[in-house]
Amino acid sequence: MKKSDPLEGAAPAAASPAPISAEAEIRRRQRSRSLVMALALGAFVVLLYAITIVRVGGQ
Repeated sequence: MKKSDPLEGAAPAAASPAPISAEAEIRRRQRSRSLVMALALGAFVVLLYAITIVRVGGQ
């Protein structure tokens, strides 16, 4: 019994490297994700700071 190849019938991979515009698009997306993560981390730090101030100030 022969196993079927999951890539059977798939288009062959491109032999040439990705065009520069595609690389620029990848970098732009990475920068965008990095900015979102930095903002989320900053918001989390501010939230923890505010919670700490409220808890310590109440005692």
